[in-house]
This record gives sequence, C-alpha cells and structure tokens, in this order.
Amino acid sequence: MLSHAATAIRRITGSPLVRNAVFLGTAYSVSEVSQQAFIGDGYDLGKVQRFGIWGMCFNGPFLFSWYKVLDGYLHGSSLKVVGTKMCLDQFLITPICIVGFYTAMSVMEGKSDILAEAKQKSFPTFLASLAFWVPAQAINFKLVPPTMRVVYIGTVSFMWANILCHLKRQEHIPMETDKDVHSIEAENPAL
Repeated sequence: MLSHAATAIRRITGSPLVRNAVFLGTAYSVSEVSQQAFIGDGYDLGKVQRFGIWGMCFNGPFLFSWYKVLDGYLHGSSLKVVGTKMCLDQFLITPICIVGFYTAMSVMEGKSDILAEAKQKSFPTFLASLAFWVPAQAINFKLVPPTMRVVYIGTVSFMWANILCHLKRQEHIPMETDKDVHSIEAENPAL
C-alpha cells in the first residue's frame, strides 16, 4: 500500500523534499487511522491531521535534510561508517525528534503546558526508539541506496508511527524504575 502511495507521490511532484515530506505525512496519518481502527472508538480526524502535519511539515523535511547532510559527510557502508551514522542518528537526532514530536503535538492540541508530555514521555520513547530503530537503521545505512533512504525510512516510519500513536495515547508510560520506586515507597511509607 505504501509503495503505491510513493509511486503516486513521485508522479505528482519531481521535488525529492516535497515527495518525502508528503510520503512521511501520509505514513503518519495512516498510522493514526490504523491505531484508531484497532482501538475501535470511532475516528478522530483532528488527531489524524495532527500526525499528518507532524510528518509532512516537520519530520519529513527535517529527516530529508539530515540524511542529506549525513550522507554528504559520511560516505560508504563500512562497519565504521554505518556505526557512526547510527550513533549520530540515535543519540543526536532522535532525542530532538522525540521532544519535537511531543512538543509539536501539544502545541497543535492547544495544551497550556506544551512541555509536560515531552518531559514525561521522551525518555521511555527514546528507549523504545533504540530497540526499534537501531536494527532498522543498520539495514538503512548498510543496504539502502541514498536515493531510496527516506522512502525506506517512511515505510519503516509507518511501523514506528504506530508505536508513537500508541505511546501518545498512554497517560503514563511505565518504566522498570517506576516499579522500583513504588516498591520502595510501599516498604517505607514515610518517604
């Protein structure tokens, strides 16, 4: 399904930036629709629109530019180059994208404290991102040609966006440290 969307987008525009932005916007919107269908509570088109705006206006152009810079400085697919690209992607860009995601969504939702959700969910989302994106990026940087990189990322982003949609719905993302804190509090009520 996403490959058909990519073909249609390629026909609509010759600009790689626009094509990739539209592709990611579509992937994020479809991910939110799939989450809403899975939950079965009806459809909230406002949420679908916000995810689409995130993908098309922010994440798509940002990642397009990032990969262009990354590929411009780091050439090849040796283990050292792939490892460097993965580290830069995961530890430099991913935190920016995650905080940006929660903050942008809070702004679009009209929340009064636009950083509250980012503060609460960014670290658990980052841990989930490591588990998901490290293998995906290893494939990306080792096997995917640069001209197909954002399309590959868009396709994989559909899966990641479903994870983000799920995490966004959570009031609180439990972490292993939460269990430890609660057990300590239960054992020591004075704390």
